[in-house]
Amino acid sequence: MKAICAAILLIPCAVAAAPAPDFTGRWEVAVREFGQKNFYLPMQDGRLVITAADGHYDASFGPLTFTGVLQQDGLHLACRNGAKDCGELVLKAGREALAGGGTLLGADTQDRFPVTITGRRPTLRPAAPATHDYGPKTFRPFYSPSLAPVMHIFPGDTVRT
Repeated sequence: MKAICAAILLIPCAVAAAPAPDFTGRWEVAVREFGQKNFYLPMQDGRLVITAADGHYDASFGPLTFTGVLQQDGLHLACRNGAKDCGELVLKAGREALAGGGTLLGADTQDRFPVTITGRRPTLRPAAPATHDYGPKTFRPFYSPSLAPVMHIFPGDTVRT
């Protein structure tokens, strides 16, 4: 019996390597400081674009540029605003989601602030314009970027309300 067990242990096992997460492409990201939207850090809510070549990653977010490499715990990106350092991020990607955190420098200070980042792939534009019927169920007496949108529309779409 011992010989059979030893033979089984010596059989090489093919372990499939997990595919590397795909960070490349456009991401709609939300950047939060202590869970709240910030208005003074160089990175707020917007579009992060990530490209890769030869194991090296580059990214852009408005005027900010990032360079980095994929490490075991995620994609490490160093932030630059022109010639000035503006922080660092570590991101993890799933199929359609991006999450992570890091630190960003304040606009007029050298203080580093902890941030969390969540993101998703942008909604793809449909092949043909659509008509949307909208019957509001909730009314608010103010506008705020912290409220979730009630729908996403594209140029050429029609909204009936």
